Amino acid sequence: MSTSTQALTSCAKCGVAFPAGSRFCPNCGTRMDGSQPRVSAQLRQAQANEVDPLVGQVIADRYRITAILGRGGMGVVYRVEHVHIGKLMAMKLLSGDLAHDPQMLKRFQREAQAVSKLSHPNTVQIFDFGESDRLAYLVMEYLPGRDLATLIEEQVALPFLRVAQIAAQIAASVGEAHQSGVIHRDIKPENVMILDSREQRDFVKVLDFGIAKLRDSEEGLATQRGHLLGTPHYMAPEQIRAESMDHRVDIYALGALMYKAVTGDTPFVGDNPMEVLGKQLNEPLIPVRKRAPTRDIPEEAERIIGKALAKDPNRRHQTMTELRDDLQRFLRSAGLSSGTFDLEPEELLGLRGALATRGDVDGYERGLRRTSRLGKAVGALALLGACLAAYLFFGSDRVQEVQGVETEPNDDPATASLLTPGQPVRGLIGKRKSVTEADPDVYRVEPTGALRMADIAITPLPNIDLALDLVEKGNAQPLLSVNSGEVGQPERMPNLLLRGDAYYLRVREVAVTGKFPTENVSDEYTLSLALAVPSAGDEEELNDSFELAQKLVPGVPLRGLIGWEKDRDVYCVAPSKDAQSVRLGGIAELDLVLSYLDRSTEAGQKIDHHGPGEGEQIELPAAGNERTSCFTVSAREREGAKLFDPQTRYEIVLTPPS
Repeated sequence: MSTSTQALTSCAKCGVAFPAGSRFCPNCGTRMDGSQPRVSAQLRQAQANEVDPLVGQVIADRYRITAILGRGGMGVVYRVEHVHIGKLMAMKLLSGDLAHDPQMLKRFQREAQAVSKLSHPNTVQIFDFGESDRLAYLVMEYLPGRDLATLIEEQVALPFLRVAQIAAQIAASVGEAHQSGVIHRDIKPENVMILDSREQRDFVKVLDFGIAKLRDSEEGLATQRGHLLGTPHYMAPEQIRAESMDHRVDIYALGALMYKAVTGDTPFVGDNPMEVLGKQLNEPLIPVRKRAPTRDIPEEAERIIGKALAKDPNRRHQTMTELRDDLQRFLRSAGLSSGTFDLEPEELLGLRGALATRGDVDGYERGLRRTSRLGKAVGALALLGACLAAYLFFGSDRVQEVQGVETEPNDDPATASLLTPGQPVRGLIGKRKSVTEADPDVYRVEPTGALRMADIAITPLPNIDLALDLVEKGNAQPLLSVNSGEVGQPERMPNLLLRGDAYYLRVREVAVTGKFPTENVSDEYTLSLALAVPSAGDEEELNDSFELAQKLVPGVPLRGLIGWEKDRDVYCVAPSKDAQSVRLGGIAELDLVLSYLDRSTEAGQKIDHHGPGEGEQIELPAAGNERTSCFTVSAREREGAKLFDPQTRYEIVLTPPS
């Protein structure tokens, strides 16, 4: 998936964006008939940024999302800023079904760990990976260039001298990966970024190492989601047949990429993916000079590309090094460089110092370790405390009964009080633990059977700004943190779908810099838990991103809550070829906003035609084909209007096609 801002078209069926000019969608196979709506990349990005609820949020306490860069079958790529380093990076978030599959997450972790060790200058550098707030992320270099698919589209075809320089760099990058046991499996022009500086043109970065492998399956070409494994135009015959395959599938794909670059078309063309796959298996290859007789393509190009595209893997180049050597011999015979350079991304486009490099990340981590002896001691104690807290939060099963009143100490999971549904408990933010830490109270929540829809509420204290953190046992980050932002305000977590077996709920004071933690030994809060069976008509938190979106079914109203200050509820509509209408009911005193994102074009808009207490509505015109659209419901702060209401439900409904 490209991280560049470029002229794209999008599949109206699955929403995947890709360079214009393809005959069908490379993700789901829908035929492109030229009727796809075109929106400029800049306008599309601006509209998408405006309605994407993750833009502006901080992931994993260090990556602030600033813009959408691209969207594909595996997830979304964002531009992010490291809040501590101040440098730009790119972050890929896995799509919802992948991020919620435990086995897929384990494979993602393994692949990311292997790919993060790759260090070739022509390979995109992976800085970090992990999970945060139920989102699986991969952080990498931000590359402000364009992909090879865009370059080919702009120029129709490229001279083989230029293609050989580009392909030699790809071969060098992928060759290092092969030596580390990593097979790319999805080499194509869209996964090759072309970067330029004042001194150098066509510096290559290869993207998406290891990610394509997540699509792999013992079931052949189709995953459970019905997507093709890989891109049909660039798949080797043994990959199509789901046979035992090795690194030579990447050699075939690079041959197909070179064929596309020098002729302007892929080796095999068809009206649908299956036709292309059949030709890959059975039809002989048309040599490049015969395919493009009007272009000045040297004989050596025909030999090199033809060998890489041999249907029998034993007749291809046997290693990327062999293919690269072949290309280098041609380049040397023409008096040109092999095209392997070492260019730092910050040298690009005058962005010196703005883009993160491996050196920046390593330097930041070294800086954290270069502290004074006292700082090291304090850091060690803090780390020990963090590890102990993590162990307690993630490993402890000890719990004490509570009889209507908290029993101190209950500062951590080891001494947590069991919060029983329907039995409120009274507590105090009492004697502070230290001059920097207030008294925390920790409770354990254990959903049982079908009772999985939680409503957690706490009454306010007159002099303390309370916050609630919900942590699932076994996870490192809070699932949800709620704070109204004001002293004396109640807090609530409504419509919270609990899928796990055990959670810890922490009641704490919101720390204020320069102020001692508050002690209140006279005013009690009341904490309550209600558990119910989830209803088909209820919103299910957390649904605050496109990756966690809840589906709107035509004719089935959903009831939702704007439960806290930054609560945003995301819904996606079931695909339809017909005109539809989305209606959002109002809430007294709240000015509700309906933000709309057409994921087939990345075009977005905010609908806020009415004031507090009134609803909003948007008409979705008939598109003539299937399209997917998503909506975000939030509240807008206006004078005299509240920003959230954890008590009153709104209703959102998708009118069935007429």
